[in-house]
Amino acid sequence: MKCEIKQLDQIKRQLLVTIDKATYDRDYQKVLNKFSKNVHVKGFRKGKAPLSTLKRLYNDQIQSKFLDDCVQIYYKLGLDETKAEPVSQGSFSSMDTQENGDVIFVYGFETLPEGFDYEYKDLKIVFKAEEYSDKMLEDTLNKLLDENAEEIPFDENQQIEADDKVKLLDLITNEELPPFIVKQEEIDKYLNKDDEEISIYSITGLKINGIVQAGEKQYKVIDAFKIKRPELNDETAKILGHDTVELLKNSLKENIIKDIENLNKYNSNLLITEAFGNKNIDNIIIPVDYQKSVAKRLLMQHFKGKLTAEMLDGFEEKFIMEIAQNNLPYMIWDIAYPKIATDHDISISEDELNEEIVKLANHYNISADDFKEKFSHNLENITEDLLSGKVLDFIRPFCVFTEDSVQLVEPELASVQAEGEVGEVEEADFEIVAENTDTTQPEKKVTKEKKPKVKKEVDKDTEDTNPPPEKKKRNYTKKK
Repeated sequence: MKCEIKQLDQIKRQLLVTIDKATYDRDYQKVLNKFSKNVHVKGFRKGKAPLSTLKRLYNDQIQSKFLDDCVQIYYKLGLDETKAEPVSQGSFSSMDTQENGDVIFVYGFETLPEGFDYEYKDLKIVFKAEEYSDKMLEDTLNKLLDENAEEIPFDENQQIEADDKVKLLDLITNEELPPFIVKQEEIDKYLNKDDEEISIYSITGLKINGIVQAGEKQYKVIDAFKIKRPELNDETAKILGHDTVELLKNSLKENIIKDIENLNKYNSNLLITEAFGNKNIDNIIIPVDYQKSVAKRLLMQHFKGKLTAEMLDGFEEKFIMEIAQNNLPYMIWDIAYPKIATDHDISISEDELNEEIVKLANHYNISADDFKEKFSHNLENITEDLLSGKVLDFIRPFCVFTEDSVQLVEPELASVQAEGEVGEVEEADFEIVAENTDTTQPEKKVTKEKKPKVKKEVDKDTEDTNPPPEKKKRNYTKKK
């Protein structure tokens, strides 16, 4: 067997699989023998008709059976031999018998684009950077004091006031609600659902075992606490790990400024990515099948396990393609940045990767070695994310930033948390969503003739599609 890949354009490929005469004759004979056992020819007992007679009477049916049995096998062998990575289900185009008896099978499929040009200079970016303010420090200090506040349990005669902490029981479902502070925003978060309108005054004044009426729902106060925040003084500062209040404030301010820098870089990188994709939308072709698979993956991420790939088969294609088009600029970036890195000698060193692993391991409160073991299957993804960031750093000086008062539209479907965000990092940040990757079955398209010949045009569009294998998980969400 000899295999060859021809590149027809950025995404279309032609696979030629040459089957030697001996192999072809052997496989054809197997099909013929199997066919003969199930055919009754007048004048002969079932399965006893001469093969020459069968070939004369049923040549088209035998040829069709041969293609059904062998076309897919040869296609899979060809993909394995060439290490091709289709992102669409292939289509069988034609077969041609050579003078020496060898037979060439021709297939068409699509891959991710190669050999494209791109532009990265003079990208117009509308971005207003977040700036530090004293209120940020004040809010952070208040939150820190709240987290270290003492909770003093109520006695049965105390009345609830604003800023107390309460715990309620849903009398209909008999479920306990998470404890919350008696503030309107907390009430809205935990109680005001299904168009209910419970105000802070519905809770203040009640005692333990008091009832909160919310339309047809009722909640019982099962516990309450007075919140005693510590005074902001040197003694509290020492409890929090600093000798003085001034040193505590300086440390918090440094962390806030660092977080703002990370936030600004993340959001501006997202906008650079989007601007790059929009500028190169005519330069880089993304296969439709790949677009659909990314859109479906984003949907599954958005619904956090409540939606499966099988359920997505019921979605209208128009809806899937709308999501794909909204995220097309980011797909273009994912395809382009490795090429930019290669063209400009940008790479990630082992030291840079290890430094990132140490940061992530610290976030998980585990050692770097434990992190490598736990996330060994995703170290490549981490490297790719670092490379993407490094390429963005390369492009940034060529961008034109403005603070024009234009409302920025965020891309559809928030996915996962991203590097640099303050908060808990979930394991899902590094996990790859499994997709149907069976792209090995070509669609059979052949004109049955007594002597099949090579057709002039073989780069047919794929009709039946399967989702391509996922390259990697990307986060297209603007942080706030």
